[in-house]
Amino acid sequence: MADGADMREASAGGKGGMGAGIGILAAVALVCIVVRRIAAATAYPPAEGARLFGEVFGGALPSFVVGLIVFFIVRFIRRNSGDRFAGVLIGLIVVLALSGLGYLGDLKHLNDFR
Repeated sequence: MADGADMREASAGGKGGMGAGIGILAAVALVCIVVRRIAAATAYPPAEGARLFGEVFGGALPSFVVGLIVFFIVRFIRRNSGDRFAGVLIGLIVVLALSGLGYLGDLKHLNDFR
């Protein structure tokens, strides 16, 4: 392990990738809430500035946190597998599923006002 190439291979195998995985989950959660706001534009009154910033980040937070919890559970279970991105896929599935359920809730909310 004194050779630099061995250290790079060892670090790429088991450890690392957690920050990138969390970043991926955060980006997907933010994109999903923006798409949800655009798709159900009539459900929200127009907001601007700090309120829009708070609504986007506050709306992305629940799906991100649940996806992050699932990500860490799967990452803990698969910690010896050597996969750098263990848990990212299931975390993405959870974030997308919760965003889809939120969109269905927005549609139901739109139907209740008629």
